[in-house]
Amino acid sequence: MLALSPLEATLVESSFLGGVTPDYSDYILFGTFQWARVVSLTAFWPPDSALHRWFEDLLNAFDEMGRAQPPRSALG
Repeated sequence: MLALSPLEATLVESSFLGGVTPDYSDYILFGTFQWARVVSLTAFWPPDSALHRWFEDLLNAFDEMGRAQPPRSALG
């Protein structure tokens, strides 16, 4: 989690990297984490972190399109 500390600190102060609404920086980073979510069994941050809240918000965006591909952990 140490490598993600600057990101966590930013998301404690702001809902998204782009401010009050997501922008390109949010979507490009989300895509990287989405890939990791789909192929890995490892959780990358604690559920009470700002990064977790940010990721969940983006999974829920666009009628939950981010949730269309289930995480590997859900596939058994």
